[in-house]
Amino acid sequence: MKIAELKVGMNNVDIEAVVIEKSEVRTVQTKYGFREVCDFLIQDETGKIYLTLWEKNIQKIKVGDRIKIEKAFVSQFKNKKQLNIPKNGKVEVLNI
Repeated sequence: MKIAELKVGMNNVDIEAVVIEKSEVRTVQTKYGFREVCDFLIQDETGKIYLTLWEKNIQKIKVGDRIKIEKAFVSQFKNKKQLNIPKNGKVEVLNI
């Protein structure tokens, strides 16, 4: 699937993209306690979208990495589409 095809509400999204930007890691309070979260701007040849990663997934990727995302879902935050990875989802670096 390509970024331009993503629509809010989609589930089980598998996509490959390049990380082009990383925000500061921040700590937020959730119903599970305090957790670290970070937003990454990713792109493919069709567009860009923010990817929100939590806890252990944050350290897996860096700017410039080509990544593969599996089982993500598309939501909307502050009027912008974003990709999120649920507990059964996966993000991995494809760099050689």
